Amino acid sequence: MREQQPRLVERGLLRTLEAAVRGGDPRAQEAAARSLALLAQTEELRRTLAAEGVFAVLALAAGPEAATAETQLHAARALADLTHEEELKVQLVQAGCLEQLVSLAKSRSVAVRLQVASALHNLIQNEAIATKIMQEFGFPLFTSLADVDDLEVQHLVERCLARLNVSDAADVISAAEEYCVIPDDQD
Repeated sequence: MREQQPRLVERGLLRTLEAAVRGGDPRAQEAAARSLALLAQTEELRRTLAAEGVFAVLALAAGPEAATAETQLHAARALADLTHEEELKVQLVQAGCLEQLVSLAKSRSVAVRLQVASALHNLIQNEAIATKIMQEFGFPLFTSLADVDDLEVQHLVERCLARLNVSDAADVISAAEEYCVIPDDQD
């Protein structure tokens, strides 16, 4: 099956998955997002997925119109995997997926936040993207993301802040406990 994946993507699999995400059926959306996450794990497929328009589909799956938190988790996982390649980082930002990641940073799901933290950590390795993140979203993004009782997420946020040359990374994270409140109605 692995050797058939590139041909499946090139023959329109992405359009089928996009239709499932747009269709509104929660189970179909989740299955499509899960498939995208699995495809994005395959290093050899990432550029093909990007060339076929995966970022637009993932922006939908990660967005507020996604029917379930699981759909958003799979979309965040796919985005995190796609941020391992420099060229794809730029495409992700140009496609508007950075805004979706920022939105997901407020998720109540620790698993979603972990994927967002991973994606942000990869994205800020690009100096231009790091600058964009700090100019447009700044520290509130990181304090919001770190406002979770999970050491792995907090560690990734600390690494992001260290990469961004923030000397008081621990203070930013502790400030999250005081100033960031996650409303009960967010997923």
